[in-house]
Amino acid sequence: MGKRRTLAYVLATAGLLGPSAALGQDLEPTPAPGGATRSAEAGMFLPFTLASRVDTQAAFVTTLSGYDSARKSALLEGATEIHLWGPIAVRAGAVYTDAANTLKPTFGLHVQALSQERHGVDASAAVVYKPEGFSEGEGEVEAIFTVGRRAGRLGMFANLVYGQDPEAAERDGEVRLAALYSLRERLQAGLDTRFRFDLGSDPGKRRAKLEADYDLIAGPTASLTLGPVALIGQAGVSAVRVTNLNVGAIALGGLGAAF
Repeated sequence: MGKRRTLAYVLATAGLLGPSAALGQDLEPTPAPGGATRSAEAGMFLPFTLASRVDTQAAFVTTLSGYDSARKSALLEGATEIHLWGPIAVRAGAVYTDAANTLKPTFGLHVQALSQERHGVDASAAVVYKPEGFSEGEGEVEAIFTVGRRAGRLGMFANLVYGQDPEAAERDGEVRLAALYSLRERLQAGLDTRFRFDLGSDPGKRRAKLEADYDLIAGPTASLTLGPVALIGQAGVSAVRVTNLNVGAIALGGLGAAF
């Protein structure tokens, strides 16, 4: 008789605790997306705008190629960023230069200064060497300041860039703006833009060399992540002013991966 009462008590207790346990399971947070999805949400696979975080993965790599009809030039760039420690990451890659008609190395340092979790926004700074500047075939060093913020499914990113060649004879600036929306967990879609302009080069020399006063690239971009891999694409308008304003189209496609 005592055993039957004990069994009844255990069953009744389990029945009372069951709904509470199930409720507790429902309240557990959903695990963060893995693979390349978190990197894509952070803007790592944007074609032009630099992301403001360095800590969403141990490393990522991208390869993009395409064509710019306004400049009548092929586009090809590969880049990798490796998170070393804390807020510090290093960048390296190769860029196709139209003047030399070949691939040349690029490298730099990227440091995250602010995080949205603690400061309300992500912010970082980078110093990058590029083998070809805005208006000439000579290499230049760029200082890049970034800010970004994610609000629900929407991510917003902005860059301010200053570049100059080693002799400081050629100087230029850039403004990059991008926005990404998570249509689905693995699908990001939005807009990526880049506006570059000359900052104080001699106008006579610039026109004699047929160097640009400014150029603009803008258009929709999207990335689809499949495990650690991302498919990346962008298409849009391209414009460059040399002696006259040339307007055309740009199309890019490529792959990315996060580890």
